[in-house]
Amino acid sequence: MTRVPIACTLTADEAGDRIGEWREFLARSVEERQIEGTVARLRLGWLRMEVPVDAIAILEDLAALGTE
Repeated sequence: MTRVPIACTLTADEAGDRIGEWREFLARSVEERQIEGTVARLRLGWLRMEVPVDAIAILEDLAALGTE
């Protein structure tokens, strides 16, 4: 598995809102959880993403990540 560092540009105020959004998403989307030591695996149900027409290539690239 390739590990890619993630940089966050949210302010402290924005982070609180975003954590709430993630909690709501995970509460309704996770179908199965497995914890093994320091690793958590979350099996998600269907995730729908919609983009503007000029971002279709980005959406296709993102969807391809699941097949690598």
